[in-house]
Amino acid sequence: MKVHIVLSLSALAAAVCVPSVAHAQTCTMGSCIDVTNSGTGYGISVDTHAGSAIGIDVSSDTAIAVEGTSSSGYGGYFTSSSSDGVHSISVSANGVYGQTSASGDSGVAGENMATTGNAIGVFGYSASSAGYAVYADGNMAYTGTLSHISDERLKREIEPLNGSMDQLLRLRGVSFYWREPSKHGGNDRLQRGFVAQEYEKVFPEWVVTGPDGFKMISTEGLDSLEVESIRALKTENDELRTRTAKLEERLDALQKGRDPITGGVGFGKGALCLVGLGLAGAFGISRRKRSEQRA
Repeated sequence: MKVHIVLSLSALAAAVCVPSVAHAQTCTMGSCIDVTNSGTGYGISVDTHAGSAIGIDVSSDTAIAVEGTSSSGYGGYFTSSSSDGVHSISVSANGVYGQTSASGDSGVAGENMATTGNAIGVFGYSASSAGYAVYADGNMAYTGTLSHISDERLKREIEPLNGSMDQLLRLRGVSFYWREPSKHGGNDRLQRGFVAQEYEKVFPEWVVTGPDGFKMISTEGLDSLEVESIRALKTENDELRTRTAKLEERLDALQKGRDPITGGVGFGKGALCLVGLGLAGAFGISRRKRSEQRA
């Protein structure tokens, strides 16, 4: 049996107001409930007070379970004081799909009004290790802090990194332009980064293939390699400083006439001059003797 209800209301109030649990309706085609509100209120307003009650429970095998459209307001607006504002499940399509043509507005918006505690505006989860809790096709921007879970209690087999600098030097930084800027947020400016296929040869665990078949890279672990590379460079620099200081001490000792090894009296500038004069005199006497012999 087909149940099809069409309601139209121009008043400020809701077209349908259900203060208690309504009975279920089953449709074989078309819309079970089609509500039009040309006023400023709600097309459908449902209020539940029980802690585990559900205001609206709609299921569909192949079509859209709930659809809301608006020319100036919200296509769907849901609030909750103790649970999820929207909880949607789908086995073959989008759990929640939102679309808007208004500039500056959001296709899907989530807001948590709690002023304390771990308040979450939008939560995304993917049970697949190859999936994404959030996937964005375009630019991303945020005004807060992007944090990564890094608690020691969640990790095992923690080991220091070795050969970090060698790994980084195997990478090749490049500049490039996107072939199709429209698929990258309209970004037609000069870019800098890596090539995923080259990056994969050094860090295969940081390269995945997206749902569109193109490779994506993660740079989350690069900062740890950079820290260890800087540490290695500092160690080498400290060793060079120590060796340079010792060489300067030996040179200073030679210039001041001290033995650079024992610290005793050595060959100072005056001694070096006398040695030089002696060698010059010996050389001159030797030349004179050879001249006399030839004569």
